[in-house]
Amino acid sequence: MPHRTAHFLLCLAIGTTTSLATPIAPPDPVRVIESSAPAVSPDGSRIAFVSKRDGAIDLYVSSPDGTDEVRLTRTPEEEGPPNWSADGKQIRFAVSAGDASRVYAVDPEGKNQHQIGGVPGRNAVVSPDGTHVLYATGPWTAVRLFVSSLDGSQPRPLSDGSSVLWNPRWSPDGKSIAFTGRDAQGQLYVATMNADGSERRQVTHLPVAEGNAQVPAWSPDGRQLAFQVSSRSREAHSSHIWIVDQPAP
Repeated sequence: MPHRTAHFLLCLAIGTTTSLATPIAPPDPVRVIESSAPAVSPDGSRIAFVSKRDGAIDLYVSSPDGTDEVRLTRTPEEEGPPNWSADGKQIRFAVSAGDASRVYAVDPEGKNQHQIGGVPGRNAVVSPDGTHVLYATGPWTAVRLFVSSLDGSQPRPLSDGSSVLWNPRWSPDGKSIAFTGRDAQGQLYVATMNADGSERRQVTHLPVAEGNAQVPAWSPDGRQLAFQVSSRSREAHSSHIWIVDQPAP
């Protein structure tokens, strides 16, 4: 009897498991909402940002606490990064397609969207006074940064492509540009330069163990820079926001 019982159980386990066991449905996939490139309005009352909520990167604006959110664009193309006009009445952004960008302006309420220019590069960022635009060309590891008129005319190179130059941001008065650079050891740092590309100055000098400094953002008065410091450890996955004072003009 013990032998027959063991044989029966073995046959049951091998031959009828699928018919007796209840299938376990896989858990519903978690939809990851990516939001990035935040830009605070001059008066601090609104934040413009891009988000990949419906499979495409579109532009949004909200209050600082996340309420009163307004979706500004609905396109299959990639928008961003947004930046505000000096009076806070418009948000400028670029739509990139390949190696070219169309530049648009829109009211914070989502009205009056219209194209204001176009450039032969990516990641276009309009100056606070709305007269010039920064854009990048070349591979990510050897970016050439240009400044031109809104229509792409009168381009002037601000870098020669010999080093990394990411996340360029105009100062509120349009006289300086903050950006992310990378040293010979691969550590990222924040630097500034004049709007004509002269007088580069490394702003951050963090110990390697502290992490990478990147993605600068100007205070409304241009006296401070906020930036992200990310751990270089793959296991840490942590970031912090730091602030550094800027010399008075």
